[in-house]
Amino acid sequence: MNVSHGCLTCTACKDLFTAHDLVDGFERWGEGERIRLINNPASWGSNNPTYSLLGFSKGNTQNKVMADVKAGRATFESVPFKGMRKRLGWLLHALGLVGSDEQIDRLFQTSERRFQSASLIRCSISVRNQKGEYLYKLKDILAADGPSNGKVREIIRRCSRRHLSGAKAGQSFILLGLDKEQIQWCKAAFAEIYGPLKSLNETAYRTDHLSWVHVAHPSGSQTDPQYLKWCQGKTSTAKVVWARDELGHRNRTSGR
Repeated sequence: MNVSHGCLTCTACKDLFTAHDLVDGFERWGEGERIRLINNPASWGSNNPTYSLLGFSKGNTQNKVMADVKAGRATFESVPFKGMRKRLGWLLHALGLVGSDEQIDRLFQTSERRFQSASLIRCSISVRNQKGEYLYKLKDILAADGPSNGKVREIIRRCSRRHLSGAKAGQSFILLGLDKEQIQWCKAAFAEIYGPLKSLNETAYRTDHLSWVHVAHPSGSQTDPQYLKWCQGKTSTAKVVWARDELGHRNRTSGR
């Protein structure tokens, strides 16, 4: 399981692309093709995590910061959850994992012991629209695949197997985003690695030794009051409670 703090070396998906070039010091695969990857895989925090925080992929904002890191203009620890760390703190507090006044910045340091932060797709994925522009929005990326298979799903499979297959007993994965198709594809990838998954509800599932929960992403798609309302469970379906209950279950059964 390749989860060291820092930039990672991985070419697992390079053969899926014809075009290879460089941008901002990183390899770029697929420029001019429908799907494109910037080969900037990285992870932050613990090498032996209890909780793995997984976004879907780096967006344009994080790519710019990664370029600044490469050029020496920013610190590596400033990349994850840039501009949304306040909301991440609300989320982790709502899940019962940090105190209300805990400093979130520490989660991305080499000294962190419980949390590891990364993306389901470690590289940065984008999809080309009809105007030739590359988009980083989840729905556009998911829509690039056909009804039964496609390159995005193959990237998810390869990346998950390469970087997530060595999870230790008692580990929990907190996946950011509630898109139903994203959840379906994640479950399929994890089932290939770990075997049959037991679904608990729409957004939580487990094996005997591991847990996965999907939660609202702390990005700018909601206002602060809207996101805080979600974290407080003041929605028609309190999915935050489903996640908190499963994380609590995993902690109890693993003796943590």
